Amino acid sequence: MRVKTAHMPGLDLIRGLAILLVLFRHIPNPQALQGQVGAGVVIFLNQLGWCGVDLFFVISGFLVTGSILDSIAAEGRF
Repeated sequence: MRVKTAHMPGLDLIRGLAILLVLFRHIPNPQALQGQVGAGVVIFLNQLGWCGVDLFFVISGFLVTGSILDSIAAEGRF
């Protein structure tokens, strides 16, 4: 019998942030926006975009570890 883990809405928020960071990282030439409104924010997010993939790995590790610990706690596991 598998122990059911509760849904954590905070992880959805972090996952969405990771997706946005990866998308901003793929802007081809953010320096071309120089002088436009919000260009500094776009350039900053473009430079910070590498964190998105790392964030996905951390979330995945957290969820997989939780699943493993749940299965260890379950009766009749094999």
